[in-house]
Amino acid sequence: MLVWRRPARYLVVGAACAITHNLLMIAGDGAGLHYFPLTLLSFMLVTPLAFCLHLRFTFAETASVSRFFRFALGVAAAYPVALLSMFVLVSLLHLPMVLAAPIATVMMFCWNYVSASLAILGQFRPR
Repeated sequence: MLVWRRPARYLVVGAACAITHNLLMIAGDGAGLHYFPLTLLSFMLVTPLAFCLHLRFTFAETASVSRFFRFALGVAAAYPVALLSMFVLVSLLHLPMVLAAPIATVMMFCWNYVSASLAILGQFRPR
């Protein structure tokens, strides 16, 4: 049963961060803001939150500047894909943000798990 502990914890933290991101995107859209600055704002707010939660809860590791920069780099590497998905979902398909933000979030989930593992542990270990 230990093999599922880390993915389960990742899911809990990921869900908390996804909810935070989606609430920010939907509220910002409701306030008339464009998804481009909202995505950037979410990156700046949710990335440190996600790092701290994953560091302590998901991976039980100690903090370091290098780990944070690797983590932020992994999130930043996914940023163009997240932005492109928002462009396709909102600008091309004309989906409302209340649908587009969760769809884009689900699309990014696996990438973020692998990149968080690599950033914090230095390797991908799915146990």
